[in-house]
Amino acid sequence: MSNANREGGFYVVEGCLGRYNGPGGDVSIPEGVTEIADGAFAGCRTLTHVKIPEGVIWIGEDAFAGCRNLIHVTIPESVVWIGDGAFRDTGLAEKTIQAAYDQAGESELALEMEAGQQLFFEDDEQVGGAEQPI
Repeated sequence: MSNANREGGFYVVEGCLGRYNGPGGDVSIPEGVTEIADGAFAGCRTLTHVKIPEGVIWIGEDAFAGCRNLIHVTIPESVVWIGDGAFRDTGLAEKTIQAAYDQAGESELALEMEAGQQLFFEDDEQVGGAEQPI
């Protein structure tokens, strides 16, 4: 039997955030989440800001795809893998997303970050964290 938590619009099972069905806006993913599943926030057009907590290591494919009003995301040091299309069709500028992939020296398919890096994105530019070429 799995331990499922559906509090605040988050559907979390054993540390994996499988789906978000909340009101959007400024969202802080709950502590204890270690993975964000493929498509977990996909299509949430009311989402504007996301704070991913320390401890999350995996952001699945298309996790935030189609969140067109998403303009700010905080990615903690603990994240080591970001899936293909995780931020496709969001309010984040393509050059910002691509710069994060380029910084890691990876293809567009996945971003693998070195431990100790933390990236903050808002609109079309990085506003904190590790340096990145644009």
